[in-house]
Amino acid sequence: MNRRSFVFGCSILTLMAAPVATLAQDVTLEIWFPGNSAEEMKIIKEKVIPAFTAEHPGVAIKAQFVDWGSISPKLLAAFASNSAPDIFGHGPAFIGGLAVNDRLMNLDKWVASLPEADRTDLQASLAAGKFHGHYFMAPTTAGGSLFAYRTDFFTEVGLDTNNPPTDWTSLRDAAEKLVKVEGGRMNRAGIMTSIDPIAMTQTFSAFLYQAGGELIDTNGQPAFAGPKGIEALTYMTGLYLGDNPVSMVENYGNVAAPDHPLVTGRAGIALVSPNELNRINAAGLMKNIAVMPPITEAASGAFGGTTGGLMVNADTKHPDQALAFITLMTSPDIIRAWSQLGTGVPVRPSVAEGAYYNERPYLGPFTENFSIFKPNPIIPEWIPVREVLAKHIEAAMLGQVTPEAALTAAAAEASSLIAGN
Repeated sequence: MNRRSFVFGCSILTLMAAPVATLAQDVTLEIWFPGNSAEEMKIIKEKVIPAFTAEHPGVAIKAQFVDWGSISPKLLAAFASNSAPDIFGHGPAFIGGLAVNDRLMNLDKWVASLPEADRTDLQASLAAGKFHGHYFMAPTTAGGSLFAYRTDFFTEVGLDTNNPPTDWTSLRDAAEKLVKVEGGRMNRAGIMTSIDPIAMTQTFSAFLYQAGGELIDTNGQPAFAGPKGIEALTYMTGLYLGDNPVSMVENYGNVAAPDHPLVTGRAGIALVSPNELNRINAAGLMKNIAVMPPITEAASGAFGGTTGGLMVNADTKHPDQALAFITLMTSPDIIRAWSQLGTGVPVRPSVAEGAYYNERPYLGPFTENFSIFKPNPIIPEWIPVREVLAKHIEAAMLGQVTPEAALTAAAAEASSLIAGN
């Protein structure tokens, strides 16, 4: 579900099935969806609820759409007052804090009950909702970040447009050829990654995964400050610092399509999401832009995967109906419709076909490599840990401290947070 902001803040829409004269509505499922875009509401109102109530005529759906900026505090307040909805949507990072306090229904039996073909199709996206070996989220949305590049700039500097970089060395070599510096000023970055706190941690995560490392180990402790983390952050900061920088600072993740650095020509290569590319495509500006497969160093890795899904309140009085609803929401038909809103890629790779995807070949590297994307780790303290990590990555990116010092300090603070200090 897309984390877009809307000027009207938190909107509430109650959607009820049309009354059935001969059958009383004796069960009401309350469901909170994060995000309140018109397109998402339309799918829920015109496709999901009619399909569900046709199959379950004795059940009414009370759906509430809550702005992403408000959903976390609203849910926490509801759980504190024992008034949380039967089902609610959120991202994987929200799972740990609720699951550890027994607030979420364990979905292991639901997953096991799915037909084998569905379990296989959803395997990678379901894994993003596992905490301590158990499933807690039904995946609905996915995304990630890959490098995209300007094919005309590649041709200009003698690079092969059909054979883009595959590892750190060739990525750096391409960036050095693409960068343009005139009069001591960089007019075109060879490579660019968006600079904001969350984006920086996601970029670092991608390089860390490619180095063969992990953010958090199997014991729930920071693992990013070891040799692989230092190697990843050294490579990342080296794009911006030193005697031969190939990147410049820009925060472009949410800019309008005409202002995107790949469109304006301020970057030859840029780390992008499907959302960014869909916006560029919708504006008719995708000419000369292509997407690389995931970069492989010690391992093939990219940040992303499941970005959101539905969780069931452990205290719901209607568990069977709740499970029936998440089954519908993860069905091929609904996932296909949801993924074609232009906000990401499908959690079911099998639906990434047909006219929509044929007309958007730039989505292919995302859908074809979905299994190698890795989301944020699921630990109760991840959000404050991420804030700590972002703070120290920024210090390294500014050249204030070395990558090793930044990660060592971040790991110490993160360990304290995880320990509850």
